[in-house]
Amino acid sequence: MEVWGPTMTPQPMPSNREAIPAEGYAVVSGDDAVKTGDAVEVTYRLDGLAGTPFAEIYVQMLTVKYDPDAIELKEVKSLRGDEVILVTERIDEGAVGIAAAGAGTTVDADGDWLEFAFTALAPGEAEVKFGHIVIVNEAEEEHTIADVMHRITIRQEQSEQPEEPEEPEEPEEP
Repeated sequence: MEVWGPTMTPQPMPSNREAIPAEGYAVVSGDDAVKTGDAVEVTYRLDGLAGTPFAEIYVQMLTVKYDPDAIELKEVKSLRGDEVILVTERIDEGAVGIAAAGAGTTVDADGDWLEFAFTALAPGEAEVKFGHIVIVNEAEEEHTIADVMHRITIRQEQSEQPEEPEEPEEPEEP
């Protein structure tokens, strides 16, 4: 409830449109502990939108940020096949803008959307942040989804030590 008018008494704010319920959320999952040089896969999905005005959407836009010194982005692919047109644009080093749009029609919002393939470069903690998530429904209404993050622990690859040759056994004396 917003306060308006000369009093400090909360009043309903007059509106020509009803507020769209703030529902739905993003979920990321994937590798959370790897070694340097390993492939890292992270999956992005939406949930909690069934039964809302955003159960079917035309497009979603988001920004993915990561530490380019810790992980390298190799590929972004749609998990919706030909149902979705995917456009990616490098915004900055370690930041990619993504638009995923239904191929001429609306698409179920809930479910897996994108898979990200990274390579672990340096030991430490790496974060992949999904933010500025906006979905648009058939009525061209926009809805913002809360940011979400995935953390990856990267361990140093252990170089294999050459095995020491075994000492030959001495023959037993009779």
